[in-house]
Amino acid sequence: MEQDLYVGIMSGTSLDGIDIALISMKRDTPSTFESIANASFDFDEDLRSDLIKLCQKLSSNLEKLGEIDHKLGLSYSDAVNQFLKQQNLSPNQIKAIGCHGQTVFHHPNGQYPFSMQLGSASVLAAQTNIDVVSNFRAMDMALGGQGAPLVPVFHRELFREYLAIATGDVAILNIGGIANISLLKKEGKDFGYDTGPGNVLMDCWIQQQRNQKYDDNGRWADSGKVNQELLAGLLQTPYLSLGYPKSTGRELFNAQFIAKNISKFNHIEIEDVQATLLAFTVLTISEQIQQHNVSDVIVCGGGAHNRSLVNQLKEALTANLIISDMLDFDADYIEAMAFAWFAAQNISNQPLKLKKVTGAKAEGIAGQLTKCNI
Repeated sequence: MEQDLYVGIMSGTSLDGIDIALISMKRDTPSTFESIANASFDFDEDLRSDLIKLCQKLSSNLEKLGEIDHKLGLSYSDAVNQFLKQQNLSPNQIKAIGCHGQTVFHHPNGQYPFSMQLGSASVLAAQTNIDVVSNFRAMDMALGGQGAPLVPVFHRELFREYLAIATGDVAILNIGGIANISLLKKEGKDFGYDTGPGNVLMDCWIQQQRNQKYDDNGRWADSGKVNQELLAGLLQTPYLSLGYPKSTGRELFNAQFIAKNISKFNHIEIEDVQATLLAFTVLTISEQIQQHNVSDVIVCGGGAHNRSLVNQLKEALTANLIISDMLDFDADYIEAMAFAWFAAQNISNQPLKLKKVTGAKAEGIAGQLTKCNI
């Protein structure tokens, strides 16, 4: 049976790098795939800084916005070209690239809903000589959906074998900058939504206070004590009480969010803030999972590497918690694999079954195709 190769690109809310995944798809069965390889590439620090400013509404210069879109397209191109060289592959061996892009604003609930991802698909196609599928959220939002999360439909394909042997329903917990859950039901009725912050608040605070990109294994959080008054205030965030479908991002959970919540305190130790942000993350995730009565929770995303976060989740949950690496799926690359798979669905004219996840009125073809002109 003939197979096609697809590349997926993901740079998430944490802005911790550009993840690349390569999958093989059976041409006659476009849902069946095999993971081939993956790699991660660092952001240029100036570009990363500019993106953070955009996400936190510290910059609204249209010229700068256009420049970042182009520069990010170049960064994605460099990462793909390096990756293909590592894998001894030429561009003509790749059917298409699925590129999520970098989300700088997600606004699903206004009168005119939109979600903005940067990273020029035209630049990426031109610089790699590979067709690109991008802008995956737009059609779902045009059909009345949240545009996020998209990954639950992929999670069922990825974890199909595990779901078959599980004793009950399974939750896939992706802890990126934002945390989202996919509820995979034994009878096949799946749904999912963003629970709230994943790594984003903890990363933001340690970057501000200690000039570190992330809290390695939650050690800094472990050195502090949870401030119960601050935690209670954080838990009053209106998003947390919304029903699903729902989705969120850095437009809510950002540096200003932290500053607003600690402004009422005359003094609070910085490590106590970090401990409280970790506890807040654990609670917002675990309270959502607990209400769905699942037998197993499979954890993926960068947060799977935070030992303190994972240990506190184990204590908070009654379900069996498993890191996806234990099932031979690298926690860091599942979302990149998803966007390679989404690209294949687009090329094959297969709609994504997102209605129960996002609340869309219909199922549409996700993504827009940009040809490479050769």
